[in-house]
Amino acid sequence: MNEISSYQIYLNNKIPTKDIIRIHQLAVESSYNIYLYRDSAIADARNLPKLISFFFLSSKKKSIKLIIDGEDAKNCYKEIKQILDNHIEAQLRAEHKVYNNQSIVV
Repeated sequence: MNEISSYQIYLNNKIPTKDIIRIHQLAVESSYNIYLYRDSAIADARNLPKLISFFFLSSKKKSIKLIIDGEDAKNCYKEIKQILDNHIEAQLRAEHKVYNNQSIVV
């Protein structure tokens, strides 16, 4: 069953490029849709140039919304948390299970 989860993330320090690339690889090699949102900027983790720009322009003062869509979204979050373990603080904002013929608003 598909799930969609969103997390509020605060950066402790800048994310190294190698970790940004690991998030990109996770998105490309999996069936998850991973998005990052801040102010009016949104980055699809499958688009490496936008993902790198997003993190390089992110301030520690503002939070980032991490949105994960796919089968077992919690597992994807665990993988991302493991990649960014020393760089972020995060909390679950919302979690929804997606059923056929139903729509949700995030």
